[in-house]
Amino acid sequence: MARLAVEGTDIVVRLSWREKALAHHRNVRVPVSALRQVHIEPDWWRALRGEHDRGICIPGQVCAGVRHLRAGQDFTLVRAGGWLSHFRA
Repeated sequence: MARLAVEGTDIVVRLSWREKALAHHRNVRVPVSALRQVHIEPDWWRALRGEHDRGICIPGQVCAGVRHLRAGQDFTLVRAGGWLSHFRA
């Protein structure tokens, strides 16, 4: 399961080896200053935006990896009935 930590001025998402394999991504590090909003989305699939690029995405089951948007990219790690990590960059 992904774990969140604050290290200095960064938020760090530490991924398990399985999450790294699914997402095709290493741990994620984002400056705290880039944080714009935090909210709980009861319908987890609605949190996804943009087009899937790298990683795995099986609709209704799991989506892990990078998604591209006009304004940049998101790192997303969601699973039905389980975890949610979603960072916008």
